[in-house]
Amino acid sequence: MDESKNHINEKDGQQQNIQGNLEPSEKMMQNISQESDNAKNQSENPENMEVHPHSDSHGKKTWKAYFFEFFMLFLAVFCGFLAEYQLEHKLERDREKQFIISMVKELQEDLVQIDMVQKDTNRYKNLDTLAMILLESDRSSEDIRQTYDLYFRNTTNIAYMSINRNTLTQLKNAGNMRLIRKMNVVDSLNQLDNRITELHTQLEFYMKIMYDNFKLGARIFDMGYLIKNKEGKRMRSRKEVNENPSKFDFFTHDKATFNEFGNMMKMQAASLHAYHFVLEDYRKYSVRLIAFLKKEYHLEKTL
Repeated sequence: MDESKNHINEKDGQQQNIQGNLEPSEKMMQNISQESDNAKNQSENPENMEVHPHSDSHGKKTWKAYFFEFFMLFLAVFCGFLAEYQLEHKLERDREKQFIISMVKELQEDLVQIDMVQKDTNRYKNLDTLAMILLESDRSSEDIRQTYDLYFRNTTNIAYMSINRNTLTQLKNAGNMRLIRKMNVVDSLNQLDNRITELHTQLEFYMKIMYDNFKLGARIFDMGYLIKNKEGKRMRSRKEVNENPSKFDFFTHDKATFNEFGNMMKMQAASLHAYHFVLEDYRKYSVRLIAFLKKEYHLEKTL
């Protein structure tokens, strides 16, 4: 019996030891559960949460910081302005060069036309010859025939220049002359414009004299000798005039009329000679100007 009690007591002691060993674990689990419940309650009730103020890591801005921000903003705006100005500057330089290229091409085309006009070198000599015959007192039938040929082939027309002023007009009238940076180029273009004006003035003067002489000549010359058919559709050629068996004569032999007409022919010859002189001056200046513009704008290889 005693042994049975002792055995039972030993078992009870072992159970108590096991329970004693389990008590700390249960307490730990209870603590963890309680802390979890507390954390849940705090999350559900923000009022129970602790608030920790955040420290200002940057601190209050100083005047140097504001100045730096202003400076960077100003620098960005200024750089944008410089980029736009540089782009506009480049576009204007490109337009300037295009104007100069067009000017050089027009001058080169004018030179070709001038060469064709200057080939008409005998006209003012023929006009002078005609004036001398008209001012003579005695004129043979051959002289009269010659005056008809000289008059109708030299007094009623002229080979003249039609100068291309498109680029120069655009530069002057559209305010594009400001694109030309170099004052020596501007001065050269102004001189070119003055020469063109002088050339046109001389041509207009010649045209007026020619028109007046044509009306005066209608009082002296009979067009019937030069018209091939009755309808007046074609003028006779020089060969046909020389072979015409008709005896050429004038409408009048009034000395005063012939003297007036002879003097007007001399004036017309002198005016035409002056026009060719101004034209030659324009040609020489154009040659110099082309070389000058090519050098100033480095167009030797371009044109």
